[in-house]
Amino acid sequence: MRLALLPLLFIATLTVAQTTTVTYQPDATDFANPERGMYHQAETHPAVYTALDAGTLATWYSTDQHSLILRLFYLEEFVNAPISGTYLMQMQNDMDVLRASGMKAVLRFAYTSNSTAPYGDADKNRVLQHIAQLEPLLRANADVIAFVQAGFIGTWGEWYYTDHFGLPPSPAQMQDRQEVLEALLDALPEGIMVQLRTPGYKMLFYGNAPLDPNDAFTNTYAARVGHHNDCFLASSTDIGTYADTTVEYPYLHAETEFTPMGGETCAPNAPRSDCPTALEEMALFHWSYLHTDWNPDVIAGFENGGCLPEIKRRLGYRFALEEATLPNTALAGGTLDIDLQLTNSGFTVPYKFRPVQLVLRHVGTNEETILPLDMDVREWDADVTNNLVASADLPNSMPMGEHALFLWLPDSAGSLTSDPRYTIRLANQGTWEASTGYNDLLHTVNVSGSVGVNEPANSERWRVVPERAQEQLRFPGGLAAAGDLLLCDAQGRLMVQAHLPIATTTMPVNALAPGVYTLVLRSSNGAQRTTRFVW
Repeated sequence: MRLALLPLLFIATLTVAQTTTVTYQPDATDFANPERGMYHQAETHPAVYTALDAGTLATWYSTDQHSLILRLFYLEEFVNAPISGTYLMQMQNDMDVLRASGMKAVLRFAYTSNSTAPYGDADKNRVLQHIAQLEPLLRANADVIAFVQAGFIGTWGEWYYTDHFGLPPSPAQMQDRQEVLEALLDALPEGIMVQLRTPGYKMLFYGNAPLDPNDAFTNTYAARVGHHNDCFLASSTDIGTYADTTVEYPYLHAETEFTPMGGETCAPNAPRSDCPTALEEMALFHWSYLHTDWNPDVIAGFENGGCLPEIKRRLGYRFALEEATLPNTALAGGTLDIDLQLTNSGFTVPYKFRPVQLVLRHVGTNEETILPLDMDVREWDADVTNNLVASADLPNSMPMGEHALFLWLPDSAGSLTSDPRYTIRLANQGTWEASTGYNDLLHTVNVSGSVGVNEPANSERWRVVPERAQEQLRFPGGLAAAGDLLLCDAQGRLMVQAHLPIATTTMPVNALAPGVYTLVLRSSNGAQRTTRFVW
């Protein structure tokens, strides 16, 4: 039997394949988002340990809207000894408090804050021993570590005033510094980067060419080394941060597209330390974070100059939806297409991977279906409108009916995935669901008519051979049983539903457009068989 393809006008009455474009309003308020923004510093010493306080962290998170702290562990008691078990246990307790607070830490380890020789830092062998001791702690708490600053060497761990690593360093001492850096990188799991105090060190270690975009976010040493500037705007060279800005500025601009950048100010230096230069260079060097307390005069200058609110909003990423084109209907077992227009008004992109998920919540039962999307937030560039298009495969077993749509950007660590404080919030009005960390797309889709995915009893008799030259589908051997045939497009929309008798061998499809299609045969005995083909 030859069955003509039903007219498309008639098909449209079976499944309405329409979309709706939703427009979103921006939200200009300051709010905490993971791994970015202003931070407070909290340092401690082994002789008098100042533990992280849950109440203080709660205030920093909820009142100050901070998601980061800089946790500085001094090791002066262990310059000539291993780190004590007590101190390691105290560090672990801090990590537990941090995790409960919804925050993450920028970690640094240092031996001294003395700026007069002898400075009091440790030699290379002791530093390497300590890094080996710290490795289990670092790996166990990788979920709440944003990144680590190279530390260990010199006063404050800033690689300058040092008893053992040279000032300036000889070639052998420079090799010692690189060995310390790479030991720290090896002690950390993939995905956690280490920052150096000046760009000159990375250029000496890994060459003058900035990181190749094709190597970004890989596990090479060069891809995992970022930068911090702890004398931002304090002089024409930021007090020795730069040796030659004509070389280092272009280098740092390119590098920080893929690595974390931030730090603190250290002294007022008007007009360089005023708002115009601050905003210009934070954008140029893709700043993700800034010390809120130091230097207080410079921070006050930002506030008086009117740019502090903008800095708070733009540090790191700031994603906002402009509009979304979303389907009104979909078939279970089919696909659901979304098209999002999203801007990033931040200075940069996230420096860590995180999943991008679409959540469908049944309007009646609140049952949720969570679908991964092939997107990477590290590619949602700043200062442009990002066009994000993706398809999600709907399970054939999902409930029928209306589903609200949400975009969910959780932390990649399993320990934090369900914690909304560690999920990315979009800067839109009326979209944030604080209890879940979902971003409401303000749209519902009606899911109906599963296309199913059951294995056929006679797979050799349920095959489809698309024959474009003859404009037909052929079923080799004929259908093994009579049943209803459903022809769906790549989005799962039903195009044809017709009854086919047993032994049907061909079906004309002269009106079929090129694409991927799903055929479902529902036999009279209740069996359901599915196959896909490309036309």
